[in-house]
Amino acid sequence: MKLSLSDDSHSFHITSYDVGGFMVNKHQYSGNQIFSADKPPQSWSVTDIDSLTSEHLKIDGILKQDLVIIGTGSKLVFPDDNCLTYLYDMQVGFEIMDTPAACRTFNILLSEGRNALAALIAI
Repeated sequence: MKLSLSDDSHSFHITSYDVGGFMVNKHQYSGNQIFSADKPPQSWSVTDIDSLTSEHLKIDGILKQDLVIIGTGSKLVFPDDNCLTYLYDMQVGFEIMDTPAACRTFNILLSEGRNALAALIAI
């Protein structure tokens, strides 16, 4: 699904998503990805929301974020509280949502100049 026509090559807005991946600045990224405003997307090793552990959330730069968004794929599925312990302990604000909503929310936060990180499971 196409989200925007952003031509800002200095930011990393998600311009579209589809089954298996995401489009950012005319580049296709396959699989699960981590997005932030100031770094190119990076592959995320989690395979699905049921396999998420606190180790998957120890992402470089996560403690500097205003908000962390976790996209759970095509459906909203809340992960086990035990895997969120790291975020709770470090007092990192986070939201859990399906990946399409996470893409839209991430882009809105970036357009507001907020420091956000999105860890997304592809649909």
